[in-house]
Amino acid sequence: MRGYIALLGVSLILALYSGVTSAVIPIDGPCAGKRLAISADGNLHDADDVGAYPMSAALIGRRISDASVIFRHYHWGSHKWQENTGNNYAAMVASNNAVKNNAGLNNNLLKDAAGGNQPKNANINAAVNHLKNQINAAATLTKGMCIIIQGPIEIPYLALNAANSANVAKVDVYIHTNWNKNHGKNKHGGASWNQLKNTGVKSAQQILGSNGFNSTVWKNTKSAWNWLNTVDGGKWSWVRDRIQQSAKGGDISDAGLMFYVLTAETNPTMNRIENYFKP
Repeated sequence: MRGYIALLGVSLILALYSGVTSAVIPIDGPCAGKRLAISADGNLHDADDVGAYPMSAALIGRRISDASVIFRHYHWGSHKWQENTGNNYAAMVASNNAVKNNAGLNNNLLKDAAGGNQPKNANINAAVNHLKNQINAAATLTKGMCIIIQGPIEIPYLALNAANSANVAKVDVYIHTNWNKNHGKNKHGGASWNQLKNTGVKSAQQILGSNGFNSTVWKNTKSAWNWLNTVDGGKWSWVRDRIQQSAKGGDISDAGLMFYVLTAETNPTMNRIENYFKP
């Protein structure tokens, strides 16, 4: 009997130990516990947002119940100077609808700044004001905020420039390409990266690895993301469906920046990304 009890005890310990080792990937990146705001270009010049936006939203939604993930703002269509219409806009609307229906985020925090059939400036101003108000919220003073820039910097710059300086001093900005940093200034006379930094933000950092500069995992084939059809019982298959509709194939490199700010990993393997979505 004592041998049986001992064996039972060992089995219980092993079971408990297995539960610990199968824990989900920790949210301990630079934006853990901070309020999250995302600015994306929404398909103008680069069609990767058709897949990158759903993946970025899914990375947040997968862990939205975690106290370390505090989602407050996401706008797409940050290219302030040109309308995003036609097929590009229609594809983004379809991705936006997929996010609203499946990601588990607060849909009131998702903003279409792209224009479409609405006056461009009205949408831009709404996105700027919403982001400004999130920066100005009292919670930003206590928790801090991360602004993740996946497109031109103009909307984040305008919001930061109009926000309270004490709150702006609690904001960390993350970006991943030189194009995003420089396009507005070089091509349209918009704000420069230095102007954004001079708004008084706590930090403004460029993370290169998340865009595939050191790894090709985020710039992949469409079939490389097929595991989304089955992981967690197919809960995230809608992300794979949107990637399949992207004119950039399986390139969703903007989402790599989101993965980094949540996990501090710039060059994960595909298995590592899949494990993030496992229950």
